[in-house]
Amino acid sequence: MANERFEGLYGRLYTRVIQTRTLRRAVFSLWGSADPLLRLDKIIATAAAEAGDGTILDVPCGGGTLLTVLDRAGFRGTVIESDLAAAMMRRARATHQRLGQANVEAQPRA
Repeated sequence: MANERFEGLYGRLYTRVIQTRTLRRAVFSLWGSADPLLRLDKIIATAAAEAGDGTILDVPCGGGTLLTVLDRAGFRGTVIESDLAAAMMRRARATHQRLGQANVEAQPRA
């Protein structure tokens, strides 16, 4: 099943790469056309500032990988996470609990 790949090592690696600026730059520079991912921290910081204490919708949420980046950017609004993969929704809930964010709503998509 496709969702199972996000449960183990692949999912943990994916999360670590997206959340770590140096790893993200190294891994995605191999593709040569991943400019938005290389500037992800700035893009997220801008979105967080523009949203203020409003709401950010993260679809597909990829296991809540942006929650950590939003937290680092100081975002204190509401984040609504949604993903088709049940494994990713479990990971998003775990991430939001680890960060102690009461302002995250995990919305599974059927």
